[in-house]
Amino acid sequence: MKIFFFFFPPPPGGPKNFCCQRAHGWGLEKRTTRIQQAGNLVTLGGVNPHGVGNYFHTPLVNKTSRDFWSQISYLNTSILNVLKILCGFLLAQWAFWYTDTWWFLTLFGPCLWFLITGLRNIFQSALACGGFTRNVLFSYSNYISWERIADSLLYTGISVPLLEVVVRLLLLENLLGITVRDNAVSVYAVLALVNSLYISGHNIFRGLPKEAVFGNIFRCALAIPLSILYGYILLYLFNFFNISDPMHTLQVCAAITSKCASDTVAAAIEGFADRNMYIRLRAWDYSSKFYQIFNNISNQEHILAHINIKKHLDNPRKFYKLLYEKNQIAARRAVINMLDIMYFWYYQPRAQQFFAEYLKSLSPEERDIVFKMHNLLHLEKEISTCFLQGLVGKGFSKSLSFYLKNYKEYLAVLANMQSRYCAKIIQ
Repeated sequence: MKIFFFFFPPPPGGPKNFCCQRAHGWGLEKRTTRIQQAGNLVTLGGVNPHGVGNYFHTPLVNKTSRDFWSQISYLNTSILNVLKILCGFLLAQWAFWYTDTWWFLTLFGPCLWFLITGLRNIFQSALACGGFTRNVLFSYSNYISWERIADSLLYTGISVPLLEVVVRLLLLENLLGITVRDNAVSVYAVLALVNSLYISGHNIFRGLPKEAVFGNIFRCALAIPLSILYGYILLYLFNFFNISDPMHTLQVCAAITSKCASDTVAAAIEGFADRNMYIRLRAWDYSSKFYQIFNNISNQEHILAHINIKKHLDNPRKFYKLLYEKNQIAARRAVINMLDIMYFWYYQPRAQQFFAEYLKSLSPEERDIVFKMHNLLHLEKEISTCFLQGLVGKGFSKSLSFYLKNYKEYLAVLANMQSRYCAKIIQ
C-alpha cells in the first residue's frame, strides 16, 4: 500500500455544481445470469403475481414534498452547511427574542451560544488529535469536520427553544416557580438532564461513536456541579460590574450557564471518543505498514542471502546500492515504507503515540531492524532521484520538500527513542 503516493492530492478541477445529479445504470455479466421462467434474478422491489419486477412500475419522477426534501441532501456541501447554520441561528435568535428578559442576551445570546459550541468542537478536535503541543505538521483544522460542526450548530440551535423557552421559562419558572434564586441545584439539574438526553438522541441519529453517545447520557452528573461553579463565577462578575439585581440576571442566564458546563464536559467525553477512533485508525495503518516492512525485509534476506542485512544497514548507501543492483523494486519499496512511516508521524493524528506503543509490542530484534531500516532516509541523493523519476508523479515538489525539511529532525527523534529502549534493555 503506497500511502506516500497520496501525500498531497491534486486540487479538484472543474467548477463546483450547485446540485448533483443522480444517475442509475446496470448491466448483466455473461454466463452469470439466467433470465427465464426459473431464472436466478430477483429485483430488490420484489415481483408481482405475474413475475414482473415491481421496480419497473415505479414512476421515475415522484413530485411530492418528500422528493423535494430528499433533494436537499444533494446540494453543494458548503451551501448545505450554511443553510444548517442559518437555520440553527434563526431558531436560537427567536428563542432569545421570545424570552426578552435581558437586552444583552436578546441581542447577543445566539452568538454566545454558537461561540460556546464552536469552541467546544475545536477544543474537542485538538484534544482528539493529540493535544496542542505535539510535534506535528498537520493543522488541527484539517481534522475538524466542518460538516459535523454545521450539524452541531444546527442541533444546538434547536436546543435553544427547548432549554431556554420550554424548560427554563415555561416549565421551571412559570409552571413550577423554581428559579436560581430559590433552588439553583434543581434548575441546573433539570437543564443538564434534558440537554443530555437531547444530545444523546441526536448523536444516535447522526451516527456518532458509541462512546460519545453513552458518555453524553451520563454527562449531566458532571455538568450539574460545574454549572453551579460557573454560576458562582457569573454572580461574582455581575456584582463586580454593578449589574442591578444580579440574581435575576443569573436566572435568565441559567440555560447558557448549563450549556457552557455541559459543553465543557462534552469536549472531554467526545474528545476521548474521537481519540479512541484515531487510535483504531492508526492501529490499522501501522499493522498494515509493518506487515509490508517485514515482508520486504524477508524478501531482502532472500535476495541478499550472503550478507548480514542488519550490519550492512549501518552503511545505508552501500546497502541500498547493493540491493538496487539485485532488485530495484525491493530497494524502492524499502524507501517508500520508511517515507510512509515518516508521513504517519507528522501528518496522522495520534500516530506518534501509537508508534511508540507499537514498538513496545515488537521483539528487540524486530525493533532493532526497524530502527536500522530508517537509516535509508539519510540517502538524500538517492531518494531525491526516486522523486525525480516519478515516485509520486509529476507533482513531487511538496513531497520532496517535506522529506528534505524534516527527515533529519525525524531521525534524531528516533535515535533518542532507540537509545531509551537500549537503556531499558541494559537495565
